Amino acid sequence: MKKQRILMLAGLLLGVAACGKYEEGPGLSLRSKTARVANEWKVEYAYDHEDKVEITTDFTGESWVFGKDGVFMEKDGGVTDKTGTWEFMSDKEALVISVGTDIDKYTIVRLKENEMWLKDHEEEIHLISVE
Repeated sequence: MKKQRILMLAGLLLGVAACGKYEEGPGLSLRSKTARVANEWKVEYAYDHEDKVEITTDFTGESWVFGKDGVFMEKDGGVTDKTGTWEFMSDKEALVISVGTDIDKYTIVRLKENEMWLKDHEEEIHLISVE
């Protein structure tokens, strides 16, 4: 009887961990999705799907700041360059960044406390926490 309970609990935990929302995880997190996004990020890796080339150097010196209140800022060399808003879409599986009339929608591939991967039809961007 005790062995059955342990096996059932282990199966349940594995099932929950395998049902993560994002393709690259994590399967389970104690922090809310908003708390994980709200951070200052820099680009660790970027790839252009159309031209099939790495474009990481295009983001040198740039950081993206996502506030818990939905405010988005892009900094270049530590100075705020652009401001706008961000929000979740598609049951928190996508992120929309609006700056003026420019609207970018990214699918969230990975969302951890210090790592966020985003992709759209043009590019894939791997962000890491500045801190």
